[in-house]
Amino acid sequence: MSVPELGVSFSVPAGWIGQKQNDAAYLTSTSYKGFIVITRHAYNSIQEMAKEAGQGIVDESTNTRLMPVAPFQPFGKNGMVGEFSGTAQGQNARTFAVGLISPQGGGVTIMAATESASYSSDYSDFVLAIAGSLSFLPAGAQSGPPAAAPQGEGDMSLMKYFAGEWYSYSSGSTIYGSAGTERTMTLCPDGLFRDSSEFSASGGDWGGANARSGWGRWAAQGDKTQGTITVTYPDGRSRRFAYRVVSKEEQTIDFDGVKYAFAGAAKCR
Repeated sequence: MSVPELGVSFSVPAGWIGQKQNDAAYLTSTSYKGFIVITRHAYNSIQEMAKEAGQGIVDESTNTRLMPVAPFQPFGKNGMVGEFSGTAQGQNARTFAVGLISPQGGGVTIMAATESASYSSDYSDFVLAIAGSLSFLPAGAQSGPPAAAPQGEGDMSLMKYFAGEWYSYSSGSTIYGSAGTERTMTLCPDGLFRDSSEFSASGGDWGGANARSGWGRWAAQGDKTQGTITVTYPDGRSRRFAYRVVSKEEQTIDFDGVKYAFAGAAKCR
């Protein structure tokens, strides 16, 4: 799974579903409670990261207080491992995290969180596997427009072939309840692109939702089974992502690591 917003790519463990939410990546599972989240940090050394982590994870507004349960351990040459226990949103919780420093400065934190009663070594294994597979993207691929075909150079026959409304829903669990992400993507044959997503979570004494949407122009290059789509936004930014047909009979396509199903003709006007 590639997340240019975080400047990383990594492998999603079997049984988990990865989803991008703003400047973070969330992994949820139908077999395990809790979640795994990957976020950016601004620390430039392991010492700086350890000093901050040593103060615990404290957020008075959400009644969260998680403190280290053991000394931090090194992870390779550019990271450290920490385990925390305490309360999250007023409930007993436990987390396992790996912090990594990027060659460009800053880095990411990979953290699994669940209620204390459900915690097991599986969660640390998942986080360590992600950390072991993670690669930092070159500086030029992390932000700003990636290398992309100029508008108008896409294959118009492909654009007509894949035009339509595409829908995806993935579900999993939060620390205490359920969570899900609903996505829609509109690919118009004339090049108009729209997408939206909404992440919602509920359970215990809390709940919430986070929605986003965007629009731009799109172009496709490849064939009717796989290739790349380039989206150019009004502010000049662009992004490129891969597509792969999962099932022609079921009309399902993997767009940027997320499985979508055809939901009808594109609503372009």
